[in-house]
Amino acid sequence: MRFFQRSRWSSAVPGAAPETAHSDLSASDPYDALPYGGGVYPYTDPRRLRAWQSIRCGGLAPCSSLRILDAGCGTGGNLINLAALLPEASFVGIDAAARQIEQARSHAMALGLHNVAWRVADLVGGRADDLGGFDVIICHGVLSWIARESRPRLLDWLASHLHPQGVAYVSFNARPGWFHFAPLRDLLAAVPPAAGAPGERVGEARLLLATAAELTASLPPEHSFRQLIDQARQWPDEYLFHEFMAEHNDAILLREFAAEALVAGLAYRGEADGWDAASLGAEPALRSSLARIADVVERQQWLDFIAPRSFRMAILTHRTAVASAPAAHDRDTQEGRLAMLHLRAHLRPSSSVNLADLTPVDFLSVQSNISFRAAFPLLKAACVELAERWPSSVPFPELAARAGAAIAAAGLAAPPDGVRALASALERAVVQGAVEAFASPVAVAAFDSARLRLWPPARWALAQGLPLLPTRWHENEAVSEEERHALRLCIDARDADAALPDGMALDLWQRGLLVHPTEAGEG
Repeated sequence: MRFFQRSRWSSAVPGAAPETAHSDLSASDPYDALPYGGGVYPYTDPRRLRAWQSIRCGGLAPCSSLRILDAGCGTGGNLINLAALLPEASFVGIDAAARQIEQARSHAMALGLHNVAWRVADLVGGRADDLGGFDVIICHGVLSWIARESRPRLLDWLASHLHPQGVAYVSFNARPGWFHFAPLRDLLAAVPPAAGAPGERVGEARLLLATAAELTASLPPEHSFRQLIDQARQWPDEYLFHEFMAEHNDAILLREFAAEALVAGLAYRGEADGWDAASLGAEPALRSSLARIADVVERQQWLDFIAPRSFRMAILTHRTAVASAPAAHDRDTQEGRLAMLHLRAHLRPSSSVNLADLTPVDFLSVQSNISFRAAFPLLKAACVELAERWPSSVPFPELAARAGAAIAAAGLAAPPDGVRALASALERAVVQGAVEAFASPVAVAAFDSARLRLWPPARWALAQGLPLLPTRWHENEAVSEEERHALRLCIDARDADAALPDGMALDLWQRGLLVHPTEAGEG
């Protein structure tokens, strides 16, 4: 998501660094002077976004080949990994910073990607109106970093380029959570633009932070300002500058954002990471009270006051959008909303699973470290099926059918409302982050240690010495020096298992860094 990793529920880290904050800039774009190198942003995966569109709106319009726009693509790392993941889709990346677009174009050419095009354009300057429509629009790290009066123009532009049944992702720094970081921005405002180019201004900011560290050294380690200064001294120059020294950085109240989007004809549908009342890990009474608030904007706004987050990843659709669900399903039920989705989960049960035993079993998601309880046999059987099929996904109708067959084989009768109860439980698990939902299949070749290759975007990132490597799961993966050395050895090896220490090949395959040759584009 950003240069650092964080818990999906953390409010102790500032909003996503604006990889491509588009102020109304000309040739002197500070992103040309100090490019913001980008990793991948997991929640921008179009398969995930369209799955949330189905869950929040009910069903999906059929789409044989997606057209995807990254409005503010920066150096292109996020879009390039998506283009490698989805070769049948077409991608367009636009950015106001010419140097960043040139870097993105060079990166894509190095990987041999032919399904992505690049364009230098100012999103709020009205010079990118001939791009056509898109099924998915990603606008990451832009909205908070433009002038407030430019926000309506940007939202109008996004609405005009979003297909009628399309979905948009728009991220921004959120109030009140981001106010935790406001003292740092106020502190660094002491370094004026006249101090020089971005790199020189960051140098002055580093001196200021060193002084702040000396002044706060006697404070308790848990003091909030001392912690903030200690954090800031670890951040790279480009993040420090573009997040805390940029001309614009406006934390936005959710209800203000939703109102502005509505004027543009766009409706707020929820968060790309599933954050909602059910996401709160404690206080069941509070969860229940919040869940009774039907209006999604009002409910999410209360969440921001009760459990403030500093950064939001909003899902938008056209206000008038009506999703197309299969006729056999009621699109207002969980069963209908999951009918077209593919579920995936790397689950481990807390104890052996006996379907004939009615005792609930807890399942832990290995990827998210989130657990949930399977309280009835059909759900237990579905969890076992998901675990066995991981890392591939399972279509919900097939999952329900196979779980039903499993409990029948155990001598249990299927309850009359079993599939609906299963859909409801799995949807809660998706919202909580224990199960992943996709709008199209995730098909993964079986592990074969004799036939593994380094995921091509990860190979490029490794060669560039980047701190995080992109994965086939569209995530950023931190690797140890030992793993980096081993991965370099296996780049040209025909047998990755022989080039890697015992057990490392399987671990790196599970983490999405090693793939089958056909998945690496070798035919």
